[in-house]
Amino acid sequence: AVVEDDEETRGLVQELLGGRYEGQAFPAFAPAWAELARAAPDLLITDVNLPDGSGLELVARLRALHAEVFPCI
Repeated sequence: AVVEDDEETRGLVQELLGGRYEGQAFPAFAPAWAELARAAPDLLITDVNLPDGSGLELVARLRALHAEVFPCI
């Protein structure tokens, strides 16, 4: 999952990942959280400063919610 509010940067990150990862891209905290709360991503790349929240907060919430996937983080 790529969470980045800047469309150009978001596209560049997806391009750099190439076909190695199938994933979703989100422009903000809220849509990312709504989707990623259902299933933990294998890889998360997020901007720290999102227009509606913090990428660090998103990581913390996902770690807490999906503790079985991230046991040592």
